[in-house]
Amino acid sequence: MADPAQVMELPISRQLLRDECILHLSYTAPDGAPRVIPIGYVWDGARFLMWTVPHSDKVGALQADERVAITIDVMGQPPRVLLVRGRAALETVDGVPDGYL
Repeated sequence: MADPAQVMELPISRQLLRDECILHLSYTAPDGAPRVIPIGYVWDGARFLMWTVPHSDKVGALQADERVAITIDVMGQPPRVLLVRGRAALETVDGVPDGYL
């Protein structure tokens, strides 16, 4: 298995993280079904940061099961894809975070 830090430093990974502002977030919905949503993000060099309203369906689902998969891709030839799996960490902040805007 490839070292995740090395994969994130590959030229194709850096290009996708720099150029594509939407990723596809996969998680398990409360009914047990898989769910995939497009969502804006920021890559801070170590984590994918995403923002949403505290009472969204995805927040409840991620509180119940923090496992996620992320896809960042570009259609066309040659295909360019970054696939990531991990666990979500949720944080509630007061007001509207800058990243949400």
